[in-house]
Amino acid sequence: MKPFLKEVAEDLLRLHGRKLDELCLVFPNRRAGLFFNKYLGEKLEQPVWSPSIYTIQDLMSRISDLEYSDDLELISLLYKVYSEVSGRNESFDEFFYWGEVMLADFDELDKYLVNSEDIFRNLADLKDLDSSFQYLTPEQLELISRFWSTFSSEQLSSQKQQFLEIWNILAPVYEKLRQMLLDSGTGYEGMIYRNVAERIGRGDAPDLPFTKIAFIGFNALNPCEQRLFSTLQNSKKALFYWDYDEYYLGNEMHEAGRFIRQNLSSFSDAGKDFNQMNLVDSGKKLQVYSIPSDAGQAQIVHKILEEARVKTDLGEETAIVLADEELLIPVLNALPQDLKDINVTMGYPVSATPVFSLIEHLIALQRNIRGGKGKDIRFYYADVLPLIQHQYISLRQRQDAAGVVREIHEQNLIYLPPGKLEMNDLFKLVFRKIGHPEEIAGYLLSVLEMITGVDGEDEKQMPALELEFIYRIYTRIKRLKDVLGRMELNFTIPTFLRIFHKFLLRTRIPFSGEPLAGIQVMGVLETRVLDFDRVILLSLNEGAFPRTGTANSFIPHNLRMGFQLPTLEYQDAIYAYYFYRLIHRSSDIHLLYNNKAEGLTTGEKSRYIYQLKYDPTFNIIEWPAGFDIQSSSAGPLKAEKSPEVMEKLLEYCTGEDGKSKRYLSPSALNTYIDCPLQFYFNYVAGIREPIELQEEIDPALFGSILHESVREVYELLENPVEKSHLDAILNIPDKIRLAIDKAFRKVYFKDPVKVPEGRNMVIREIIFTYVEKILEKDKEYCPISIESLEKDYYLDLTLHRGEREFTVRVGGQIDRIDQLGQAYRVIDYKTGSGKMFFSSLGGLFDHEEKNRNRAAFQTLLYAKLLSANGKYNDKPIIPGVYLIREIFTKGFSYHFSIGTSRSNTPVLDYADFDQEFTENLSSLISSIFDPDIDFLQTGQEEICRNCLYKEICHR
Repeated sequence: MKPFLKEVAEDLLRLHGRKLDELCLVFPNRRAGLFFNKYLGEKLEQPVWSPSIYTIQDLMSRISDLEYSDDLELISLLYKVYSEVSGRNESFDEFFYWGEVMLADFDELDKYLVNSEDIFRNLADLKDLDSSFQYLTPEQLELISRFWSTFSSEQLSSQKQQFLEIWNILAPVYEKLRQMLLDSGTGYEGMIYRNVAERIGRGDAPDLPFTKIAFIGFNALNPCEQRLFSTLQNSKKALFYWDYDEYYLGNEMHEAGRFIRQNLSSFSDAGKDFNQMNLVDSGKKLQVYSIPSDAGQAQIVHKILEEARVKTDLGEETAIVLADEELLIPVLNALPQDLKDINVTMGYPVSATPVFSLIEHLIALQRNIRGGKGKDIRFYYADVLPLIQHQYISLRQRQDAAGVVREIHEQNLIYLPPGKLEMNDLFKLVFRKIGHPEEIAGYLLSVLEMITGVDGEDEKQMPALELEFIYRIYTRIKRLKDVLGRMELNFTIPTFLRIFHKFLLRTRIPFSGEPLAGIQVMGVLETRVLDFDRVILLSLNEGAFPRTGTANSFIPHNLRMGFQLPTLEYQDAIYAYYFYRLIHRSSDIHLLYNNKAEGLTTGEKSRYIYQLKYDPTFNIIEWPAGFDIQSSSAGPLKAEKSPEVMEKLLEYCTGEDGKSKRYLSPSALNTYIDCPLQFYFNYVAGIREPIELQEEIDPALFGSILHESVREVYELLENPVEKSHLDAILNIPDKIRLAIDKAFRKVYFKDPVKVPEGRNMVIREIIFTYVEKILEKDKEYCPISIESLEKDYYLDLTLHRGEREFTVRVGGQIDRIDQLGQAYRVIDYKTGSGKMFFSSLGGLFDHEEKNRNRAAFQTLLYAKLLSANGKYNDKPIIPGVYLIREIFTKGFSYHFSIGTSRSNTPVLDYADFDQEFTENLSSLISSIFDPDIDFLQTGQEEICRNCLYKEICHR
């Protein structure tokens, strides 16, 4: 179908021919003017002078004698006015948000020509209502009266009292701000609009050098715009082109036509002969997609485009419209990589750039610095690491960055003094404390200057796009610095950092290039007046399109209605028009919504989808939730044993020299039984959990400190250990605590002199209690001869595959081996919960057994390692576990039992189970090395709950 702007171009050519330069064309946005010129150029056979093209904001500014105020200067000026009028000592940071709300209210008052003294008057006694507001209708008076009647009681709630305190200063703040702006010759948008309307009201008609002024594609008009339109219409200078469809225009109940119906009754329609019956066209193809995630919506866009370009070229006839602009980056990432032209009308968010993340890290560093004012300065490691590992810093100081990272991890450094971060000029520049707020901007600017190498060679090594990103942020910081400096505002460093962060988040980087070429990726407001053959509209959820809930405002709903200011119903009508106008002339329409209720997303499809669905005029294809996003099924998740994988597995085998690079530990084998794919990720592919510093002692670290503490205590004792030895050390608790401190230093602090303090003192006492109980338990068995503590043992297991023989090394660190009477004990300490029985040996190797006893498997494997050592095969080997949580209970036994909790047999000699255990172990390890058995994902999803790799598996 023919685009609306093309019809307008043809009509203006018909009416004015080659005298287009005498015309002024006014559009709701700039992009509409670009598209109009394109269509006009296609119709012209020879060059002509083009018409003057304005947005409505540009036209108002030209007519007015005021210039637009800088947003940042405006909010700063408002803060100063508010502080003077209210007498409050509020910080600029606290005021910033509410200041924007206040400005938005003032802007609306001016655009709707509301008398500020009237609307901000305190009418709690209702005496002045009838006499002072005779220009209002009875309905408006009733709404105002209804609101203020709730304030007439003698006792006001604290909320109402707070409201009145703010309400009573709004009028003087408004008047003083306007006067200061008028004195400077500037104004905010509403103020400029009002200036034009009031001049017209005084008979000062706008003097514009055009024979005709055409207003094209407008919808909701405020009173200032209406007054300008009426004046120009009365002077025979105005043309109006309204973009609408008879589908909703003729239906008085349809909200999409609310404002167009008003406009047509007040202003003539120059385009009345245009085709206004496009929505009911039977050729429209409407498809609705129910997607369970925002990322899924982006993937559907990819699929739609791939299918579409099989039939036709993708160009400017395709629009991807984002009701939620947060989807911009996912959508851009999901677009087919070979698309030549993509035009992002909304600009690229600066928050998605590497330089923004650098600035955020610098802000966090300054915000979290400890010390100063005579105290030693220290930087928090979680702020240091992201900075030195950031691409703009690590690429320039790779060796120094790696050295700092290594030192932090090796020494478990939580806070770093500047002395550890002064190995180069860049680090010295970054890692310093800023003493005064006015120095923050200079600090950020100097870092950006150094990383771009403005005085060196690095600049030419950086991609042009990244330099543009840095330049944009650099200029924003400079502007903020200049404005705040001029306004002479007093603020703290944290306040400046918060203001700067808010200020920067709004920055978008415009894309250069041909704005009319290629697929158009745009927000809803950019679609006004534009038509596309193919429309892909994302996030068509109730709450996102239309947006629900009222905008933040100091003006309550009843007063809004009483003074005819925009309300939620007004907003709904605007969004309805945006939606239906967008699909007027489209033939291929794709409507996507997120069906998952999460956070602020309700999972509810927009009312517009329901309206189309239940209107027999439209034929809709609905794709249900969970339909295949991929073009083909992904199949079961697995890792095949490629030649490269098999080569990696050989690292666990011994070579001709009898050595191996690695060995299979009990933990690795337990992992393989639970989930072969998890084993592959960890022990073959080497995808490890990121190394993190231990700020807090987690259960795993607690267990390691306990193990080392027990070892340190037993190193103090004579061997064999007699009951008297244990009594002696139990009578000197400080000796045990010193051993625990030593364990803290070795395992946690990685510092030869540091001792536990703060909450670590509490943990030390818990460990002391556990060690004490272990010693008390050991007294029951004395004498005990300690054979080894925390020592590694290995077993070389020879296996066969066909005619080939190979040897796999199995090994592990056994917490403790001791001799008790005529038996050896293999003791494992467990700080977690556990059970002391298992159903069968085969069950320990069965991945389908839900309650498989992993501790029993591990301890029996330790017993196997010990039995393979010739030194220990002369006596029975008893596998056992000290369950630290259970060791306090009466009658606790370290023995495992085979059977059930009610009927079982204690495991008193590993030799009784060796043959069966070895056969199962050989079979298990053989499957690992079998090239025909893939590493498959587990079927037990509860195993995935705490798995590091669940994001990879999408479990």
